[in-house]
Amino acid sequence: MTGTDPTVPPQPAGLLTRRLHSIDAARGTAVVMMVVYHLCWDLVYFGHADFDLLHDPYWRAFNRAILGSFLALVGLSLVLAHGERWHPRPFLRRLAIIAACAAAVTTGSALLFPDSFVYFGVLHHIAVASVLGLGFLRLPPAVTVAAAIAALLASDIFTSPAFNTPWLWWLGLSTNARVANDFVPILPWFGLVLLGVAAGRLVLPHHRDLLLPAWQPHGRLSRGLTWAGRHSLVVYLAHQPVLLGLLYAGSLAGIGAPSATAVFRQPSPTVVEAFLGACVQACTAPERGAGACAAYCHCLAVELGARGLWQEALGLAAEPASAPQSAELSALIEDCADRHGLAP
Repeated sequence: MTGTDPTVPPQPAGLLTRRLHSIDAARGTAVVMMVVYHLCWDLVYFGHADFDLLHDPYWRAFNRAILGSFLALVGLSLVLAHGERWHPRPFLRRLAIIAACAAAVTTGSALLFPDSFVYFGVLHHIAVASVLGLGFLRLPPAVTVAAAIAALLASDIFTSPAFNTPWLWWLGLSTNARVANDFVPILPWFGLVLLGVAAGRLVLPHHRDLLLPAWQPHGRLSRGLTWAGRHSLVVYLAHQPVLLGLLYAGSLAGIGAPSATAVFRQPSPTVVEAFLGACVQACTAPERGAGACAAYCHCLAVELGARGLWQEALGLAAEPASAPQSAELSALIEDCADRHGLAP
């Protein structure tokens, strides 16, 4: 399968003679879903919306469907490209490009979001999973499916403080991995890649006609999805800078946004989640119910956002909190505690 996108493995001679537009369209659909999700994430970050992206089950399912689709297609594409014979030169070239782009994402996110930068996101995962996936291309599909199930369950079974060192966070077995805006550890997500490998191994030898490109894109929508699938890496790298730039420009212009001075004062949803977890842990005690603590911490998060005091509360402001800000912080803490029966 050929293509301009290095996340799409090139097609070796003799396996398929025409491009699989259906695979491109499937990947393009996942790309569009990703852009929609990230737009909603950005709207929350800038304070234009209040979607509960981290806890609402529908948003969580949407997020996992996007990521799962990408990773399963990585596994399927690996079989299409190297199922009959490994082609080292295009594989290593693709791997080098993805690794370089992953490093660029880490660098760029560290500059924009130092408190939640991407240290092992989807591109990092694809690079490592592509190497690991080679070991399953010649194994019986049943073995690969068993390994996929083990990977999907591993993070629930083997999570341990022994993996808490930062050098092992990428495995997905740590109990306190650093919060990141995009974190796709090897476990459990490599299981989706393996399911894609198994699907390719089951279909290609006996049902290759199912994958032949009888379907052709017609109309703007299908051609657009196919194009996005072919250029998924370019879209992935470019869409967030474009979205953030447009929203930032709109904020400066005062278009449906907080004042320009409030831009970037709201933390990312992942930072809010980390704050809530730390707050509940610090609050919970034998005489305090977990439910009351959760409600108290949620109250704090809402009030900090409404009053633009997140940076001061988290110690991220360029200058120490002023006396009025400190008094306001103390007042809202007392108010939330009173509301939920936690006042001393």
